[in-house]
Amino acid sequence: MECQVEVDGNNISTIIDSGAAASIVTRDTIEQLGYEPEEVSNCEIITATGEKSLSLGKIRDFSITINGKQIPIDVEVMEADFYYLLLRNNWMTKAGTKNGKTTVNISCTKQKQINEEGEADGEETDDESEIYEEEE
Repeated sequence: MECQVEVDGNNISTIIDSGAAASIVTRDTIEQLGYEPEEVSNCEIITATGEKSLSLGKIRDFSITINGKQIPIDVEVMEADFYYLLLRNNWMTKAGTKNGKTTVNISCTKQKQINEEGEADGEETDDESEIYEEEE
């Protein structure tokens, strides 16, 4: 699902993907926000296109605000062309849980399903969505 989140007062187009290997922010995004990787990371990600990509580093407690709720998470810094910020289960878990599931209400202006090739499937809709993800 694609939506807007806020980082340091800036709106960032974001993909929320419970199947993602890590929460990722692109190098271009952190440069525009004035961040740098804080530590070395040995994380290797296989992208939706099947390519292997090494992390450029990690930022701890990268603060993301959505619907007024601030949620800091650790993010890997990667090179990517088809998103700015990708959030996975670690963000959803920190967002709050209820009855063993994470529930987050998000108002999205565009909602897209992203297939394994990283392409949008289906039509865009204006929607308020709830994300449910099983706890690990």
